[in-house]
Amino acid sequence: MSSAPHPQLYFADGDIILSAALDATGVQQNFRVHKFMLSHNSTVFSDILSIPLTGSDADPIVDGVPLMALQDDAADLECLLNMLYNPATALPYERLHSNTAVQVMGALRMARKYQIDTVFDRIVKHIERDWPTTLDQLTLLDLEMTFWRDRYVIDAKEGKINGLYFDDRFPEPGSAIRLAKDFGITSILPYAFLCLAQIDPAMEWDAVRGTHGPVDEKLRQKLMNRGRSARWDLLDREDLRCLLIGMRQLRDQSSTLLVNLYGKIPIIECANHRDGPSRTCREDLRLAMQQRFESGVGGQPSFINSHPLQLLDLVEKHVGDCKMCQVCKQAARLAVHRSRAKTWEKLSSAFMLKQE
Repeated sequence: MSSAPHPQLYFADGDIILSAALDATGVQQNFRVHKFMLSHNSTVFSDILSIPLTGSDADPIVDGVPLMALQDDAADLECLLNMLYNPATALPYERLHSNTAVQVMGALRMARKYQIDTVFDRIVKHIERDWPTTLDQLTLLDLEMTFWRDRYVIDAKEGKINGLYFDDRFPEPGSAIRLAKDFGITSILPYAFLCLAQIDPAMEWDAVRGTHGPVDEKLRQKLMNRGRSARWDLLDREDLRCLLIGMRQLRDQSSTLLVNLYGKIPIIECANHRDGPSRTCREDLRLAMQQRFESGVGGQPSFINSHPLQLLDLVEKHVGDCKMCQVCKQAARLAVHRSRAKTWEKLSSAFMLKQE
């Protein structure tokens, strides 16, 4: 079996070689490292290395030091060792990258297997930064998505800017949910499920990109027009059950949200009402929202298909645009703010998620 030393992680003073499969051909990548570094960071390696290596066929000697063959992927082992030897350097994962959840699975699996908590926690923190866990973080991400959505409208060529679809620029929820469930990163689940709830199940990540065969032209056009896709094949039955329950809960919230908000706008204190017009600010806002959400499909308003946080964002925008008195505008904005906080807090329960 052929092998090759790693170009950086092969130290002349290293006292052990870790070997892992480089690719499907069976070529091994060798990493010459230090027992102290492994033992100091991993109780598993500490226990393994406390047993003397014999230099037999099972533990051969290479370049004067013992070689230990691992049943792990060389790329994952490289990532793990890099984070041990170069903790100050950036992780090899881009911010908000659509493939990050897939890319980190192997390294997280190894960090858990060898009980290297420092590496595990560092990767988890990187993942958590991509998925909002507070309303403030959600607002910042929404602003960034709006910026890119507008740019794609103006600058995209065949749906891409610099070789990337809009969908490629933001985290993909299917793999994030699988990662979170498998490794206990529950903090990212509420927003990941919320994202997934807005994606057409026909928009399967590999299928719309033609990874395994011809692409349906309608789905390709949807992707080119800033549509989102997901790795639906990574979800299990329980994930899909939580998704369906959550989608029903969000629809129920959306259908009553506006009615509840209108009730928060005062009538007696309304300056327009006091001056004697035929309609109050509450009625003006209600009519404006009704016109905004006319869908023309069976007379059903399109807000039924929107989640509550989207609705609240639109209401807040219309409050600013409407000719409402200052008393009613202040009341409406306060009601929107409180409703956003309440809706965000209920996301976990809406999708039947267990938070640690």
